Amino acid sequence: SHDGEIPATPYATYSIGQRLAELTRSIMGGNRVSIVSVVQETGQLLPVAAVGFLPEHEQQWRESTPKTSLQTYSYSETITTRFFSGEVLILDATQPPLRDMLAPYNVRTLLVAAMQIGNNLTGILTLDYGEQEHEYTPEEIGLAGAIARLTAIFIERDRLLRERTEARANELALREANQRMDEF
Repeated sequence: SHDGEIPATPYATYSIGQRLAELTRSIMGGNRVSIVSVVQETGQLLPVAAVGFLPEHEQQWRESTPKTSLQTYSYSETITTRFFSGEVLILDATQPPLRDMLAPYNVRTLLVAAMQIGNNLTGILTLDYGEQEHEYTPEEIGLAGAIARLTAIFIERDRLLRERTEARANELALREANQRMDEF
């Protein structure tokens, strides 16, 4: 992509992410599930999937997500350390800075799980129960972490397949160009 341009989420990634978000919500409950990917070089967040949002809220989420970065979720050193160690976090969304960011969605507590491949953060999975009071059980927290890891694997696999397809197409184009030059 060009400088300043927001990279698009490929359709296959969106499709896989959407199915995984729907499955997560059906297993865990909750009002909303969202999945964002992380651009490795910049830390920019890109929307992948959202389930349970009102249409206008989903549109707002899709437009605002690329304008945010990892610092949105890791607003304190303690949270950053816990997040990058793979801990599933339960954040109080009634306090700044999350309160302001999540105001349109009326979120009390936000479950945030890092999607990691090895030490690389590839995305973030979030789940919330809206205004409803919900005490996350250790089983739910463990399940959210497992779902986030699986989601990371699916999205990374899709990225690698896309890169391989692009590399093959480039190789074929180069071969054809070389053959035409030889013929010329």
